[in-house]
Amino acid sequence: EEIGLMQGKQKGDEAKRTPMPWDATAKGGFTTDVAWTTMVPHKKANVKTQSADAKSLLSLYRRLIRLRTKEASLRRGELKPVDVKGSHAVLAFTRTVGKDRTLVVINLNDETQDKVQLSLPFKAPKVPRLLFEDKAATMASPKSTSGKTSTYTFNLPAYAVAVYRL
Repeated sequence: EEIGLMQGKQKGDEAKRTPMPWDATAKGGFTTDVAWTTMVPHKKANVKTQSADAKSLLSLYRRLIRLRTKEASLRRGELKPVDVKGSHAVLAFTRTVGKDRTLVVINLNDETQDKVQLSLPFKAPKVPRLLFEDKAATMASPKSTSGKTSTYTFNLPAYAVAVYRL
């Protein structure tokens, strides 16, 4: 999953358990002998190739793991959905533990979502600190926070994810 490895040709659960390709060689750096099943195509879907590519799926997984390790709220924080206006394709939620609070915004659609408004039921920073983005999600127009609420407007490319510290 972490390298986008395709499923094997066998049927059932065995097809999900193909050898892990560590490099692009014929046996994938997995063995010098014969593996229990055939290797799936792995010219690009291998650890060595993807480790060298900052935009690979493996690099994305590693960035997300580092972020989750660093941010306590992403590991064990209380999850609360955020009210989203302007799109049914956007999922947003906060995770909070103690004073550590993060906002996660995800476009689940294959089309850009523009002028999506998020309303938080608490006062938050005028411009939250960006912790992670994978596809240049932008906060279009941060609005001033009032006493008990905060509103933000986002433009989100297809399948974009952005994480902010509040």
